[in-house]
Amino acid sequence: MEINGYKALNSDMTDNCGRKFEEGKTYHVDGELSFAATGNGFQMCKRMEDSFRYIKDENSLVASVTGFGEIAESFDDHYEYYDLYVVRDIKINHLLSREEVINNILQGDEYDVCRFIITGFKLTDEEVELIRTKFGSSDMIDKYIDYYVYGNKHAFDDGISLMKKRNVNNGRQINN
Repeated sequence: MEINGYKALNSDMTDNCGRKFEEGKTYHVDGELSFAATGNGFQMCKRMEDSFRYIKDENSLVASVTGFGEIAESFDDHYEYYDLYVVRDIKINHLLSREEVINNILQGDEYDVCRFIITGFKLTDEEVELIRTKFGSSDMIDKYIDYYVYGNKHAFDDGISLMKKRNVNNGRQINN
């Protein structure tokens, strides 16, 4: 089995376990696969914005990858992370440029953009303007930009977050 997706890396091309990667190379791990910050295997995600969940470097990088061999899948209903994988073998296909990262996000919907903004990826003013231009007068995106990019701690004073809005819109019960 083979799966394509994304892997976020620290600015020095290491993952959260300190392993160093290079574009175009393939890596293998032995032992039982497991999730978690210090789990065994190579973590990757189907959706680019979800891959940043594993990296806290504000200058993080992201690569398109192919995972193969043994593959374990996971999800996190609470934070709505789906299509999370840990794989035995991974190929670092291509390190995305900043422009490719932003263009990828601009292909998503309002929900995808807000999830990306939450990651802490350090957006420039020009990138913020591209997002705002693409999505017009989105109150939700504006709130997420104001809070996560510009540090306005009052951006959500009305109490409505994207997760709450999405859960209400989908008719699901929320426990917040």
